[in-house]
Amino acid sequence: MAVADLNGDGKLDLATGNGVAETITILLNQGGGNFAPAVGYPFGGGWPLLIAGDLNGDGRPDLVADDAEGIKVLLNHGDGSFAPARRYPFYGYLALGDLNGDGAPDLLTSGVSALINGGDGKFVANASYPGGGPLALADFNGDGRLDFASAGGYDDEPGTVWVQLNTPGLCNVQEVAGLTPAAAKRVLGSVNCKVGKVTHAHTNRAKKGRVANYSPKFGAVLPGGGKVNLVVSLGPRPKR
Repeated sequence: MAVADLNGDGKLDLATGNGVAETITILLNQGGGNFAPAVGYPFGGGWPLLIAGDLNGDGRPDLVADDAEGIKVLLNHGDGSFAPARRYPFYGYLALGDLNGDGAPDLLTSGVSALINGGDGKFVANASYPGGGPLALADFNGDGRLDFASAGGYDDEPGTVWVQLNTPGLCNVQEVAGLTPAAAKRVLGSVNCKVGKVTHAHTNRAKKGRVANYSPKFGAVLPGGGKVNLVVSLGPRPKR
């Protein structure tokens, strides 16, 4: 559930997920604790997580929600009604904050993926990080930049908390297994990494011509320009 003044009348309204009707339900506050009849917007099922924030700089709170189909962004027309949802193929817990210092709130989803806001409420995936649980954004080291913490995911030891300090220019190693070497180079280059040594090996772990293994592993943090070594599959070893 999210609470915000959705229609600019100075009263706090409600947005909530309705898993039965598969809608996001908007209830506009009429004052005195009374709300107008609910208005629903189609959604993909489940009980969505909801957060509100001004995503396109027009002074109106927009909505971000997570459902069975992914992350959806609904931009506010200003009267408490919303444009059709824009979907992004990410899932999980949500957090909004300005990660790159341009004044526009960016989006974190558990997994953890950072989606950078172009300033118009449209997002571009930037990088992924370890984690998978609830998220918190804060300046943990006092440098004026938002960092984040995430509870561990299914593959982590119980009680694990990942803390990622926002340090521009570092190489944050991304998941590149299964990509072509060219695609892996693009992904790594987008986060200040370079491709190091490339070797080839027979393996069933990836299709021929795809990255079967790499090191350092996903989540490693290297100095800017750090090198990630790739092992490219030659396909299964020929039978003798």
